[in-house]
Amino acid sequence: MRAFAKWTQSAGLQMCIHRRFNSTKSGDTSVKDRFPPKALNHSDPKRKLALLVDAQKVDADVFCKTIEPATLEIGVPVLVRVFDYEISREWGNLIRQSNGDANNFLTRTANSPSVEWFRVERFIPIGMQMVADADHICDHRFFNRIEAVCFICTELDRAYFERMLERLKGRGFNQYILDELGLVVEDHCDGRSKDGSATV
Repeated sequence: MRAFAKWTQSAGLQMCIHRRFNSTKSGDTSVKDRFPPKALNHSDPKRKLALLVDAQKVDADVFCKTIEPATLEIGVPVLVRVFDYEISREWGNLIRQSNGDANNFLTRTANSPSVEWFRVERFIPIGMQMVADADHICDHRFFNRIEAVCFICTELDRAYFERMLERLKGRGFNQYILDELGLVVEDHCDGRSKDGSATV
């Protein structure tokens, strides 16, 4: 049974890597993360961040009011990708708002990047899919110009992501973990200041 479970997770993980746009507008897996996000401003010297969010457990309102503002301490978000099996009403509102619908109650800054939903296959743990996505972004960082990933989770799940930080170590890619309280774990490896605005 354990062998089957291990095989299922591995196979599902590989399947998701090839089906990453199954809920986004593009639908084209061949270009996933191979171009800079639309929100990326090449003239901004701050570190470019990808925010990967466990939308099943992290509240959208908490994300907007506490977590997303905290990421400005370490760089500038250029990609927000939320992971869940089904999207909640709150996260759905935020996605619509970020794509031009102003009639929503969740407030973000004018420069906030759009939010995209990654629909996770139900037999795959959301945390595992987030880590696989971070790995994919890192693999194509020279094309997408993203310089760090932020895992957005709850305090209860923080230990899992702390263990997963080893996955990208040694590849010149910064990693951070944020929960309801803000920034809790940081792995700097680019030799820049904390917010990435200048070389140390």
